[in-house]
Amino acid sequence: MTEPQSGAKDAGEPRGEALRRWDPERIGPYLILGRLGAGAMGQVYLGRSAAGRLVAVKTIKVDLAEESGFRTRFAQEVAAARRVSGFFTAAVVEADPEADLPWLATAYVPAPSLARLVKVCGPLPVTRVPATIITAVAANIPKRE
Repeated sequence: MTEPQSGAKDAGEPRGEALRRWDPERIGPYLILGRLGAGAMGQVYLGRSAAGRLVAVKTIKVDLAEESGFRTRFAQEVAAARRVSGFFTAAVVEADPEADLPWLATAYVPAPSLARLVKVCGPLPVTRVPATIITAVAANIPKRE
C-alpha cells in the first residue's frame, strides 16, 4: 500500500497503489482512488461511486481497443460476466465497451492479490481452485490475464 489518495473518506478506506500523473481521475461515473494491478489487457483501478460504493474498474489498453472486433469481444465478455454470480466472482456493476477507454466495473472485494497470496501461503490446493474455474468456464468467460 502507498500513501493515502486524495478523495479518500477516511484512513481505513482501501486505496491501492498511488495514481501516476497520467492515470485518469475518473472513469465513467467513478472517482479513481488508486491502482490495483495491471495485466496483459490493461489496468485495474480502485474507484468510488457518487454513493460511496467501492468498485474495481478494469480498463482496456488503447491498442487493443483499436483492434478490429475487439470491442465486440469485450462486450460479449461483459455480457458473460453479468450472467455469472456466486461466491467466487465479483458482480459486474457497470461497463462501457464503447467508451474511448473501454471499461468494466465490478464490486470491489478487499483481498490480497493472487501473487501475494501464493507468496505468503504457497500454491493453492487443487481442491480450492476448480470452483472458480468451473464458474468462469460455465459462463464461457475467457481468462486472458
